[in-house]
Amino acid sequence: PTISYTGTTDTTTFDVSADNCKVFNMLFSNTDNTGVDYAMLVNGLDCEVGFCEFRNDADDFFDTMIQVGVADADADRLWVHDCVFDSVLGVGGVNAIDIVKDMDGMRIENNWIDGDWSDAGIEIATAGNACTRLMIKGNYVRNRQTGDHAVEIAAVTSGSMVDNILVADTLTIIVSPVANMVYVNNVGNLGDASTTGPAGGGFLVPAHYYPRQVLTTRQVTGSMAAGYGTSDDPTEFTVSGAIKVVSGYGVVTVA
Repeated sequence: PTISYTGTTDTTTFDVSADNCKVFNMLFSNTDNTGVDYAMLVNGLDCEVGFCEFRNDADDFFDTMIQVGVADADADRLWVHDCVFDSVLGVGGVNAIDIVKDMDGMRIENNWIDGDWSDAGIEIATAGNACTRLMIKGNYVRNRQTGDHAVEIAAVTSGSMVDNILVADTLTIIVSPVANMVYVNNVGNLGDASTTGPAGGGFLVPAHYYPRQVLTTRQVTGSMAAGYGTSDDPTEFTVSGAIKVVSGYGVVTVA
């Protein structure tokens, strides 16, 4: 079934405000209404959205495809999975999924999210920064907007991000690192609107992974006993933040 958004009313929405509801296998298509605030609003408990597609066309778009919450805890344990959020051809759009209030136990899993989002593909807004037990797992999230996040998380949010593929054009903001989130095996790629595919990848985010690097430093003067001067210890490259040293070896040419 297809839900088409027409006319000029930005507040038109598909509202899931009852508890324990499932929305499966539906297409939400914006073909004739620019700037709909959000295609779907979920503010019921224990709901599930699965196997759906949200699609913008080249001229008309949803600002947000799924907005989660009107008040704190009104969409606890929402499960959004196996959905497609497609805004590649759109000329606008803010988020695919926006958690605007504090929720507990929400899961966002196995979705395909690709668009030119002015904020992020997945956004946990400031008013939702006390979400707990949030799980973001197994998603492909790409933001084609210059200088914007694939996933943007306000501080304090607690939960886990696991096994996601995240694409943006700016290395340091592919995902927001926050202290209370656990990040496991999220792979970052670089890509922007002008590239048909990611331009590079293979690094872990929010930490960065430099595989198989060969660094050569020529030690000119000094000794271990006397200590080396700063000019004798050149910087090969700099990483800001926490790092994990996996392995390494050193070679010396003097006793």
